[in-house]
Amino acid sequence: MKRRPVGVWALLVVVAAVQGCQNGAGSGRSLTVSPTPFSLDIPVPSGFRLRSHSDDTPGGSTTHEYIGWATRESLRDFYRSEMPLVRWRAVGNEVAEVADDRYLLLFDRGDETCRISIRSAGVFSFGRAVVVAQMAPRAGAVDVE
Repeated sequence: MKRRPVGVWALLVVVAAVQGCQNGAGSGRSLTVSPTPFSLDIPVPSGFRLRSHSDDTPGGSTTHEYIGWATRESLRDFYRSEMPLVRWRAVGNEVAEVADDRYLLLFDRGDETCRISIRSAGVFSFGRAVVVAQMAPRAGAVDVE
């Protein structure tokens, strides 16, 4: 039996990962709203899972972090279109691309404010993205990272 070098196997793994990313949610198809959003009144794309949360922090803010397969741009477009459907109004520029390839979207509704931060899940994320949603009373300003 002929043994293949480790480099060949590594190349096969990379090719498979890249192919998987091209077939995933980040491939340009539009995202849909999860039928079971978590406790926040904020839409979450289907297939994203709750990674961490902190409720009832000082000042009354709530933060949820989600992770899933999508491009940052498709997530930006998802929140631009979905937030107004649940009565959130875009604030200011509506969307800002900030340093280190992160999108920041600001919304308000009544006496609440919401900040959505979208970033890549990391160097070896292979198409995964992280969404951090933070809601707070409008009187308690939402911190900007």
